[in-house]
Amino acid sequence: MRRSAETPLRGWGIASIAKRFLLALFLGLVLSAAAQPARLIVIRHAEKPEDARDARLSEEGRQRAQRLVKWLAQGKALGTNGPPAALFAARPTPKGRSLRCVETLEPTARHLGIAIRAPYEAEDYQRLAWLVLRDGSLQGKNVVICWTHSELPELAEALGVKPKPSKWKDGDFESAYLITFPGGKATLEKAKQKLKKT
Repeated sequence: MRRSAETPLRGWGIASIAKRFLLALFLGLVLSAAAQPARLIVIRHAEKPEDARDARLSEEGRQRAQRLVKWLAQGKALGTNGPPAALFAARPTPKGRSLRCVETLEPTARHLGIAIRAPYEAEDYQRLAWLVLRDGSLQGKNVVICWTHSELPELAEALGVKPKPSKWKDGDFESAYLITFPGGKATLEKAKQKLKKT
């Protein structure tokens, strides 16, 4: 019996192609969900100087950055998943905006022996969220994000938190978002650092 030239395409009708596409889409979603970190600890940078032209941390902010080491590397905020596997900060602009985010994490980075990742400027919080939620190396691990306070509610929303948290108060340097993913759904708990002054 002579084989039809169409035989290799048998089984590739529209319905079959649609089923294969939906299966690939489902597997992609499963793999994306599997890459979620165990916990995201999201904080604002530490205190700033009264002089608005100074882009660096104030003395009080530098002291907070030092005290944050224990809270971020060993504190209850970590849950049971060990020290942070990654530290993310907003990338400083040429004019120095977001420099305080990097400075806030520097003592913790030295303590943990890991580099601070600053791939995006503060306004690119959606790109950061996409990266963090799909980076397989962060799956099941703790991740710290230090960002500018004006974008923090939007960042939380981009990380899957619903509804979007209320506006972060201008004078609040104590708060933190603890975001976990039970059942693949983003859940936000608000926490206070309550750092003891030395």
